[in-house]
Amino acid sequence: MTTQWEYRSASHSQDVQQLGAIIQQCFGSSPDDWERYLNWIGAENFRLLSQSDRAIAGLAIYQMGQW
Repeated sequence: MTTQWEYRSASHSQDVQQLGAIIQQCFGSSPDDWERYLNWIGAENFRLLSQSDRAIAGLAIYQMGQW
């Protein structure tokens, strides 16, 4: 059996909701915490790993200077 993984941007509201549920479960955060984090990072900066159109992992790209 071959597992199909897809790496992509969180481009749909369903993607953002699924990723929020993962973050809340992993870090024990509230929906309000997720909302603040989402607004701070920006939905366009999240990436998902999905299987069968279901988000199973994610990451955030946070632009920061290095000095």
